[in-house]
Amino acid sequence: MECHHVEIDVAQARQGEPASSGYLWEVDYGPTQNVETSIGGQPGEVEVGSAIRFVPETVKTPQVGLLPAIVIKNDGKKEAFLPFWAQKTIKNWTYFGGGGVSHGAEFTGVSAMRNFQSGSSFGLELYHENQRDPTISAAPRVGLAWIDKLGPSQALMIWGGRPLERGSNYLFYIGFQAVLSPAHQASNCHDSK
Repeated sequence: MECHHVEIDVAQARQGEPASSGYLWEVDYGPTQNVETSIGGQPGEVEVGSAIRFVPETVKTPQVGLLPAIVIKNDGKKEAFLPFWAQKTIKNWTYFGGGGVSHGAEFTGVSAMRNFQSGSSFGLELYHENQRDPTISAAPRVGLAWIDKLGPSQALMIWGGRPLERGSNYLFYIGFQAVLSPAHQASNCHDSK
């Protein structure tokens, strides 16, 4: 997200293990060129997090960052997440991925997105979450995504996929995104490339 922009996402989804359906919401704000803060939620929990880019993308190197977050559940329980990610755009393709840990799991994932001149994109994702409890098994998950750019500040986001094991449930995400842009660029918003 660009500096001082506000991004609002609302969605309906079926996800998780075990899979459950419900609405999701998230609001992101970029106070500086390399930091994004976020708050979001779904029934039963709220998540507060940040994306901190400490290596900007250049012609030769990917951008690299951390996405620390804490989830606060209605019963008062909390879970911290510490993901690490890297992203590189090469011509019409954007590749990104990473991994991280939480209290109860370790997770990794990679994605490739084909970007079109319209601003829309299509992608493939492979993701795996390994529970630290050896009695819980989890198969890798594969998914396809489409982001349809509806205008300069709106997009429709669709994702569908499933774990790669027999009898698993199909998962989905369908959401709407709106981006609010500032009228003027602030002094702490500069191109770091």
